Amino acid sequence: DVVEHLLQTGANVHSRDDGGLIPLHNACSFGHAEVVSLLLCSGADPNARDNWNYTPLHEAAIKGKIDVCI
Repeated sequence: DVVEHLLQTGANVHSRDDGGLIPLHNACSFGHAEVVSLLLCSGADPNARDNWNYTPLHEAAIKGKIDVCI
């Protein structure tokens, strides 16, 4: 798995894009529950807020990605 490889080789789970999103925001937004789990186990902050003040959970809820909300 690509995400596992990136995490094993030192990818930064706290890196932000221009909108202030961390990888966890994107994984939640697209409903990738397995990736969400990997990121959380690797120390990603579930309370991180982007430039619009949204957390990863907000992203999942807005997009209807229920699998990553529970």
